[in-house]
Amino acid sequence: DRNVGFEALAGKKWDVVVDTSAYFPRQIEQSAKALKDSVKQYVFVSSVSVYKDPGKPLDESAPVGTIADPTIEKITEGSYGPLKALCEQAATRIMEGRALNVRPGYIIGPRDGSDRFTYYLLRTQRGGEMVVPGDPNDPIQVIDGRDLGDWIVKMVAQNTNGVFNAVGPTKPLTMQEVLAACKQVTKTEVRHTFLNADYLRKNNLHEEFPIWSPPSGDTAYFHRVPNAKAVAQGLTFRPLAETLTDTLAWWKSLPPERQA
Repeated sequence: DRNVGFEALAGKKWDVVVDTSAYFPRQIEQSAKALKDSVKQYVFVSSVSVYKDPGKPLDESAPVGTIADPTIEKITEGSYGPLKALCEQAATRIMEGRALNVRPGYIIGPRDGSDRFTYYLLRTQRGGEMVVPGDPNDPIQVIDGRDLGDWIVKMVAQNTNGVFNAVGPTKPLTMQEVLAACKQVTKTEVRHTFLNADYLRKNNLHEEFPIWSPPSGDTAYFHRVPNAKAVAQGLTFRPLAETLTDTLAWWKSLPPERQA
């Protein structure tokens, strides 16, 4: 429970805490204060959603979103990113230079319960005509949760702190490359019908498809986030086909009611 029980931590020591689940700055305030004298490093898994304007280039120095009431505890499209930014700031302040703030984009792979990226894999497996958002060359950035986890362990071993965009792969995939990999893994014939971003926006359908965002306007750089800083610190990426193969095997292991 993120909200109670911190007294149980008193008097104990750890090398590091990896915090994957704080949504509100109050939660970071509580856990970081409880642990600041018990750990050498505080790792907070944040999000590229912290950035104020994904319509502009987004390196780690780009402005983050703000919110009028920092005590609000309701997650909306407008509050999620600014609240994550406040969480980062709380970790940095309380840990006094011993915080690593990690900003991934979409995390995918086995045990991804969101069904977002998995949708494209399973829809491909169904075959037939498949409606796809945007254009074949639209950028897509995803990172296998195992690659992200391995890199966080490396960063802890190096005791490296600061802010890093942990997005993958080395350069953005295209939607066409994602679809081709899905066909390769499922061995299914499928026909793709692309609906361009203007059509989707005009018909208010641009949010109906997971992962994809229009590569223009106020989301122009959402899937073009630079990762050079993290790659220089050892972030690596397994082939997309491996992630998809493992995801499909995991999915097939789930109970029929979950698959439904």
